[in-house]
Amino acid sequence: MQDTLRLFVAAALPQELKNYLIKARHAFDHPAVRPVPDDNLHLTLFFIGNVAAQQKPGILEKLADIAQRHVEFTLTLEQVEPGPSLQSPRLVWARFQQRSAFAQLSREVTQALTGAPARK
Repeated sequence: MQDTLRLFVAAALPQELKNYLIKARHAFDHPAVRPVPDDNLHLTLFFIGNVAAQQKPGILEKLADIAQRHVEFTLTLEQVEPGPSLQSPRLVWARFQQRSAFAQLSREVTQALTGAPARK
């Protein structure tokens, strides 16, 4: 049997933003919303899904190559809301203002990990 990993690409959050989100999520008291442990708060760039464990080094290599081509940028928090929809909340999501540098990074990650261009 082959070992599999459930992977996603994420960026760490600054502690100040994590502290804000920890406080903000308490406003969304709904039985279907499952809180993410404080240490696991992150910005998801791309959900990969289940992959064979032996694929992880190749994935990390592709991501390192992409990271070397990008410069640091800042995102601005726009809204904190339950998601994926108000009618069916499961998590509390932080939405950020659109930023072309983030969009480009997302497209490159998607293309590198799927082989297909990301939707615009």
